Amino acid sequence: MNEPENTMAKGVGGAGRLLWVDYARGLAILMVVYRHAVVGLTRSGIPVTPLMYNLQEVVFNFRMPVFFVLSGVFLAASLKRRAVSVVVGDKVSTLLYPYFLWSCVTLLLQLTFDSFSNSKVEPADFANILLQPRAIAHFWYLLALFNTSMLYLIFSKITTNKWLHLLVALTLHFLSTLPVLQPFSIVTDLFYFYPFLVLGFYLSDALLGRDPEFHPVNPKQLVWVLPVCLAGQWFWFTHPDLGQGFLYLYFIIILIGCYCFYLVSDLLAGAGVARWLLYLGKNSLYIYILHVYLISLSRAVMRYAGFNGSPWILLLVSWLCGVIIPILLYNGLRKIGFRKLFTLKPQAAA
Repeated sequence: MNEPENTMAKGVGGAGRLLWVDYARGLAILMVVYRHAVVGLTRSGIPVTPLMYNLQEVVFNFRMPVFFVLSGVFLAASLKRRAVSVVVGDKVSTLLYPYFLWSCVTLLLQLTFDSFSNSKVEPADFANILLQPRAIAHFWYLLALFNTSMLYLIFSKITTNKWLHLLVALTLHFLSTLPVLQPFSIVTDLFYFYPFLVLGFYLSDALLGRDPEFHPVNPKQLVWVLPVCLAGQWFWFTHPDLGQGFLYLYFIIILIGCYCFYLVSDLLAGAGVARWLLYLGKNSLYIYILHVYLISLSRAVMRYAGFNGSPWILLLVSWLCGVIIPILLYNGLRKIGFRKLFTLKPQAAA
């Protein structure tokens, strides 16, 4: 759910951004919303089946890295067309601004409607906006994406050595697990996700089909990537607590998961099926910002109406509401002049 990006990459056989990118973002945002729908049921005291929960657990490890790699891809593409100052301004407008705005809105709503909220907050929790973004609902991602982008821009001024940069990024990934840093998710998220953005940046030309000698996004690779990915996910799922010594093995498993995810996205794009995923991908940021509100509201409405049926129905309805209604709301608000609830970028530049 990267910020709205106008980067246009020449795809094989035509112009326009490679379709698999938006397919990937569409699929990934579906997984994100599904997880939050399941977690919402659990926190509301509604029993969920092991299958319900495990469906999101098996893709938990690479769901967010998928976005950070793509963010690195788009950061590289943006820097080829724009000055650094313009790129920084765009990041502030599309990531940092909505993070602060919606974090404050969420905390104010939780304080105002304390008796209806699953999360109990106090005025002191406003400090978490800067220190512990993970405590502010789901908005931590926006700040993490902004911070990783800024760190790349800063470090790229220090050295142009790609291998040194990757080494530093992997070191930060390892340091993200240090107990002393855990109270500060603003730091741990930056360190943990940074190497994914760096890899996306350095692989940008290849992933966007601009490298004449290296075309990694080819569905034919699924013949070997899919079995390896499934084996890696099985290992992750069955060995979740092996500790820091296995962090880099987990890192490789995540990268293989991301790669498999991109290949599946390219396969769908090439087949021209489920094209609605393109629309979800292009609107993934707005879905991300609003979906938790709509999941909670739809669940509350159904329960208030006396629904006591299958949790699967409750999950499906809240999942669909969390995906569809945010797009409708964004488009409606944009048309009546409330686009600045989501971004400071002018309409023509979005």
